[in-house]
Amino acid sequence: QAIWLKASEASSVVFALISVIARAMWCLGQARRTRFDDECTFDVPIFDKASLSTLQAGRFWIDWLACYREYVQMHWAWTLPLFYLLGLVCVLLKVVLNPPCLSGLLHTLRFEVDAPFPGCSASERLAFAQRWYSTAPRQPPFDGWRVRARFTHLPERNIWMERLALFDWMVLPAICGMARFDATLGQWHISFPWLCPHALVGWVISAENPDSTGWLITGEFKCWCFLVPIYKWLVVRALEAYGDSIVAASGGQ
Repeated sequence: QAIWLKASEASSVVFALISVIARAMWCLGQARRTRFDDECTFDVPIFDKASLSTLQAGRFWIDWLACYREYVQMHWAWTLPLFYLLGLVCVLLKVVLNPPCLSGLLHTLRFEVDAPFPGCSASERLAFAQRWYSTAPRQPPFDGWRVRARFTHLPERNIWMERLALFDWMVLPAICGMARFDATLGQWHISFPWLCPHALVGWVISAENPDSTGWLITGEFKCWCFLVPIYKWLVVRALEAYGDSIVAASGGQ
């Protein structure tokens, strides 16, 4: 019984420490465009099984190994070894962070982000997204490093490559998931299964919101309940900074 009490006290201390760290980190990234769980406005459902089957039918790992050609077009070539190393590290980390044998015990975190893509109409924002998510060089006013994060769809490989920037001075090597563009719906369907070189397990849809009033990035992913504050901070920090840099580059329009 004494051992059990000590274990309980230790777990309480760890949980309290994680909560304090999460609150401190949250202060560095306030949610303005981001909503979670019951706060979500649109509640867009996951893409259908046909789309998911199309993603899973490809040669993902072969294409991932071969995507160095596209990687060096958009990122620093010297970071290519880090790209592959980080991908493998993500797979290994998910043995602890997202164990497939315990998926029923994990919390499902839902999120929505209003991405400030330029355009006066849904068709203009879709046209921007098609250029924005391509491997083509960014055009002014978004050229250079004005927007440090980069999300890229490689349609020939059904790969989604994303480079996150938590701060201007902290740009992470790219990580990858599966993706396809549904031309009928005008949506990018993105999947991060357990066995893929990405830090998350879940799905994302990037598309015009159902009210046709702006661009929406929404999805769900799995995590341990005691890590929810940290995952929320990561989503807010990465995607709010992404939105701010788009707005700043476009002159605040």
